[in-house]
Formats: sequence, structure tokens, C-alpha cells
Amino acid sequence: PLSALHTYPPALSSGFLALIAGLPLRPGKPFTLGTAKRTTPAEVWGEPLFLRTNVIITAVWTAAFAVTAIALAIIAHAGDAHSTPATLLQVAGFVVPMMFTIRYVAAVQAKAGAGAR
Repeated sequence: PLSALHTYPPALSSGFLALIAGLPLRPGKPFTLGTAKRTTPAEVWGEPLFLRTNVIITAVWTAAFAVTAIALAIIAHAGDAHSTPATLLQVAGFVVPMMFTIRYVAAVQAKAGAGAR
């Protein structure tokens, strides 16, 4: 409780999530790949579009976590770490990339389906 970091756990956790999500992007193994493989036929796993889609989705999640971390750090620094806006920001930090993922995957699938016809 006496630590200078005591008011920053939400910001730190979002920052840590940004690191976890973002670091695998560099070697080309986005963190969404495991989940995507559970819901996608194995024959598309080697397709460049499949990897590119996961890289984009992971980049959006990474950016959302990073922006959330920065905003939460600003809120915490102002002394409102446990406020309603901070809570809403944390929720938005997950809901916004989740909605993007759902819509983006649907758009990619529709475009790929249209191209296959």
C-alpha cells in the first residue's frame, strides 16, 4: 500500500497485456493464432490471408491495450484510479477490439467467399 505504484495496477496490467500481445508480432506469430486455429479449418492455416488477418487483429488488440494503459495511467496520476471513468475505460479496452475482431473477421470471410466464387 505504501508503494508509489499502488494506484497504477489497472494501467500496469493493460500495459503488460500490450506487451504480451505485441511481442509475438515481431516473429510473425500473433497471439490470436491459437484461438483462430480452433475455429478455422486446418487447410487455411498456411494461407497468407489467415496470417495477415491475425496480425491485424493482434495489432488492434495491442494498440487497444496500450492506449488503455496510457489513459489509465493518466487517470491514476490525477487521483481517479478507482473512478467510474477508469472502469468504463477498462471495459472499453476489451469491448472495442472485440467488436473490431468480430466485424473484421466477418468482412475478411465475406471477401474471401466472394473471391472464391
